[in-house]
Amino acid sequence: MSSNSVLLNELSEFLDPQGRLDLKSLALQTLLSLTGSKEGRHLVLSQLDTPLLSRVCHLVFEDVQESIRFDALLFLINLTSDNELSILNTKQLSINNDFWLQLLKVK
Repeated sequence: MSSNSVLLNELSEFLDPQGRLDLKSLALQTLLSLTGSKEGRHLVLSQLDTPLLSRVCHLVFEDVQESIRFDALLFLINLTSDNELSILNTKQLSINNDFWLQLLKVK
């Protein structure tokens, strides 16, 4: 396991919907800063075997704090921002169609 994979895995451990707000916020801010560059997006998408994406998705749907849900969603949006590396073009995609259908469901 590479050091980048270990770091992303450790960051993802703070992304529990029942976890401390300050820790979730700092972890998401770190992840958002990674997705601000092509290299950072590439790093995140090269580590799809970690639980990171599923934990971010759980935050989108399950966290009680709106700012956490917003940052989690922004993280996912950033991953789709460049066509070459887009999460939507990744063959090993761990976010399935059900995720997108639930996300787009009108309440």
